[in-house]
Amino acid sequence: MKAEIIKTHKVVWYRDIDELYDYFANLMKIWRDQEVRIRTYIKEL
Repeated sequence: MKAEIIKTHKVVWYRDIDELYDYFANLMKIWRDQEVRIRTYIKEL
């Protein structure tokens, strides 16, 4: 769900925007690594 939010929404306010971008960049790396497995798992349900 976080990956979809990152892809489709805008930041309204955040105290340290650089810290936020670093957090999202790390999260997207994890998502890309796991995306194939997650999508395969969802299809099997």
